[in-house]
Amino acid sequence: MKRLLLLTLLLTLSALPATAQTPTAKEYLESSRARMQRGEFLAAIADLDKALELKPDFVHAYYQRAGARMLSRDIDGALADVNKVLELDQNFKPAYQTRALLRFRKGDLDGALADYDKSVALGWLMYESYIGRGNVKRAKGDLEGAIEDYGAAIALKPRATEAYMNRANARRQKGDAAGAIENYNTAIENGAPDPSSIVPRSGADTGGVAVVSPRGADGKQAREVSTTRTELLALPGAVIRSDGATTEIDSPARAKMGAAMALSNRGAELWRQGNQEGAIEDYTKSIEIYPTAVAYGNRSAALLRKGETEAALADANKAIELAPTAAVYYFQRASVLIKQGQTDEARKDLAHCLELDPGMKRLVDSALANLKEPPADRQP
Repeated sequence: MKRLLLLTLLLTLSALPATAQTPTAKEYLESSRARMQRGEFLAAIADLDKALELKPDFVHAYYQRAGARMLSRDIDGALADVNKVLELDQNFKPAYQTRALLRFRKGDLDGALADYDKSVALGWLMYESYIGRGNVKRAKGDLEGAIEDYGAAIALKPRATEAYMNRANARRQKGDAAGAIENYNTAIENGAPDPSSIVPRSGADTGGVAVVSPRGADGKQAREVSTTRTELLALPGAVIRSDGATTEIDSPARAKMGAAMALSNRGAELWRQGNQEGAIEDYTKSIEIYPTAVAYGNRSAALLRKGETEAALADANKAIELAPTAAVYYFQRASVLIKQGQTDEARKDLAHCLELDPGMKRLVDSALANLKEPPADRQP
């Protein structure tokens, strides 16, 4: 009888619906990592919020949330989380590199440099630390220091693309056109899917000195781009490997992106030196490998100078599609529209350009002043 009663009880209990278990803080952390892999950064943040409700001193959750906030463009929130990490654990090595990047993004160059120095001293992800510190030094005008750090990164990863490209950018800024071209070539060879299809360049292609200095639509030299850890993390297919303390970037698109950027920047150097055809060719190859707004915008400016307004307009439209909040591309499109006589549309773009970036007021005012109204007796 007792056995029958026990069997009945067990069967009854097994038939009851299972009680849902509340996930643990660690499970929320793991869930957030999976969401970040899929690019679901806001959902990842929500998971990490729950993890921190359950475990308010969970260092790894604060650090992971900093990464998710950074990738969702919440720089202030990310910085607050990283500061909290270091408040809880001053020996949490990866936080210094991440805070350096965030401080750099906010324009705190001295703070960023101090954090990168700490990261290098700790021996943490040395390649990334040297690249980041080189970027900060370059922004501070220490070109020799930047070139030295990029060289240290190259010594660690000789087949990397961004280290060569960033060193080329610094050499270009220093006035070493031949050295810049040489480094762009190496970056392209290391990262392009088919390097043999790309025309190699040398210092001779620039003549060594600037004879003409074509400028983009914004009145500046053709635009240049550098890789950052944030951009690489956001690459399609990027794998964010984590031991709960840090992230390492591994992406099939990483090398291609670096090669494309190197081509775009090499084109900008050729453009600066007056080699318009070479510049257009490099911009085109860059777009084929990994399309960026910078390459489309620069090619648009080069095509406009050649008088190919339809192609220039198409490129300006594509640049805006890829970077809809970048004022310079609306200015570029306005320049094309002005050349085509579409003054009303040009005015709209100039007005929007000013809304996005009030700092371009002088250029916008100059463009507006040069717009000529059609004679009163001319029919529309």
